[in-house]
Amino acid sequence: MIHPLRNFPPNSEAAKPPCRDLPPKEQQEGQTLKRAALLAALSGIIISLYLFWGFRVYTVQGESMAPLLGSGSRILVNRWAYGVPRFFRAGYLAVWKMPGRNDIMTFYSPLDGALSVKRCAARGKDHLELRHDTFYVNGEALPRGAFPPAAPLSPGILERRQVFLVGDNASASLDSRYFGPVSLDRVVGRVINYQ
Repeated sequence: MIHPLRNFPPNSEAAKPPCRDLPPKEQQEGQTLKRAALLAALSGIIISLYLFWGFRVYTVQGESMAPLLGSGSRILVNRWAYGVPRFFRAGYLAVWKMPGRNDIMTFYSPLDGALSVKRCAARGKDHLELRHDTFYVNGEALPRGAFPPAAPLSPGILERRQVFLVGDNASASLDSRYFGPVSLDRVVGRVINYQ
């Protein structure tokens, strides 16, 4: 067997490994600074988009969530709570978590398109029924609303991407007891802080 390096004389140029010219130290430092600046700028853009696109501050109008949230209360809404939010409108591109029962959420009302804030009483796969003008979620009664139900609701299970939203102040809340379940496509996000 012939060893491949034995074909060349020991002082031959072909036997030596290729040598690359390294840039001067100043050029290496300049490239490192450029990479660091690019990484910092890119990180800043990503963080700004996350904060701008993902969090909103709103002022509550009305008393449907009193006493917790009265008129004039300010709320901080996390649009990333349930998935990747769409740009400039409600809903999600991808959902990674369904809203939890008792989450306080913002959504666009199916009645007039106004931004509203309510509490999640039921979510996808929960059993919902209406008996004698009282709604029952998995057998537990919800407080009676101020408004009569808009249409008779046949007993059933909410669809996977639906929520049933009610106001804490039942006597002043126009909510899912009146207009029915709300699709996640109308949900803006979850309230994470309020004043």
